[in-house]
Amino acid sequence: MSKEEIIAKIMNVLQQDDSMEGKDITPDMSFKQEMNLDSLDVFELVNEIEDEFEIEIDTDESLDTVNQVADYVQKQLAAKE
Repeated sequence: MSKEEIIAKIMNVLQQDDSMEGKDITPDMSFKQEMNLDSLDVFELVNEIEDEFEIEIDTDESLDTVNQVADYVQKQLAAKE
């Protein structure tokens, strides 16, 4: 799966969140500072991404943007092959 496809799926997950409705989200925006997501929002986002891609995300990873998450997901998917 290409990084662009992964980003599109993550962006779709974000846009389904009521708090993100109508916001212009870019892959380089910070979840906490620029999107104003709190810890619970980020936890829920991680769970949805794990379900979407059937992977587990290490909570020790420093993932603060869609691009960082997409890189991580791409590596996890490649490791599963």
